[in-house]
Amino acid sequence: MSYPFTSGPHDWSHTKSEAQMLGQSKKRNAQTRSKSDLEILDRFLDWLKIDRNRAENTIEAYSRDLRHFLDFLQRRGESIEGVDRKTIRAYLSLLDTARLSKATIARRAYVLRSFFRYCAEKKILDVDPAVIVEVPKASKVIPKVPTVARLEEALDEIEPPLGDAYSRAITIRDLALFELLYGSGLRVSEALSFTVSAWQKTRESARITGKGGKERLVPLSDYSRRVVEAYIKEGRPVLLSRRKTTASSADFPDGTEALFINSKGKPMTRRDVLRACRRLEAKLGKVTPHTLRHACATHMLEGGADLRVIQEMLGHANLQTTQVYTHISVERLRKVHQDTHPRA
Repeated sequence: MSYPFTSGPHDWSHTKSEAQMLGQSKKRNAQTRSKSDLEILDRFLDWLKIDRNRAENTIEAYSRDLRHFLDFLQRRGESIEGVDRKTIRAYLSLLDTARLSKATIARRAYVLRSFFRYCAEKKILDVDPAVIVEVPKASKVIPKVPTVARLEEALDEIEPPLGDAYSRAITIRDLALFELLYGSGLRVSEALSFTVSAWQKTRESARITGKGGKERLVPLSDYSRRVVEAYIKEGRPVLLSRRKTTASSADFPDGTEALFINSKGKPMTRRDVLRACRRLEAKLGKVTPHTLRHACATHMLEGGADLRVIQEMLGHANLQTTQVYTHISVERLRKVHQDTHPRA
């Protein structure tokens, strides 16, 4: 299988200092090297998809990071077969010098370890050059979450307009999406993967397929069900009528109908959702789909929910991932204490 995002030159515009430090490439047959290395990369991505059942977004992220590393090798006149510990350390050192965040460096180091472990297991390389390379520890970033009062106020102020059918359809759709992201703590990819038929089978809960193909049941609030039903009845048909082809452009590749569609009648993308989130920024500042997922978990924890319940609802494989929300609540408690206690 060929992955379109593994070909073509890497865009160095956002990491100019990295490009400057890579220097001049040594004289060798770059085209032959590039083809050989990209074939190995494609095999690795196929393995992630078929054997490891990784999500498409995960595969694309791995491809992007590894393509960046291949550009580094090409500019040094090297190939995957010639990589050793010094090469990997030089690359990570380059990223550090370029002042990339610790989280980004840690992620790329982890991707390299996974890739070269695969290369060693498949006998592409005799030894794993990344096996004893230390992965930098990423600093924990505590997400900023709006309070219950501020978020509810922001959502309540979104009023579907009367008269303009198109604007009303977009507004109802956005509200339905926000309610699923916040009300059920869904990832944006999970919300966008809903089909009309799957939604029609839901009652008080929905079966979601998350990362790694793992299924879980998530509860649906009465309000989210009502607003999604209103969107299906009133908003979605208006948006669907705007498609320009006779064939249903609202279909996913398997032929099922996407629940959430954009202004052109096609399945919504992450970019569409980010655009929709701008509705909330006047009240809340910068908002992403993940902000609403974080808010769901934080507000549940503050309301007394057990951490294990939140872990199950969000689909976290590791409880440590869920525990970040305890830090948010502690920080908020400290601020309330400082603001309200006479001797704080």
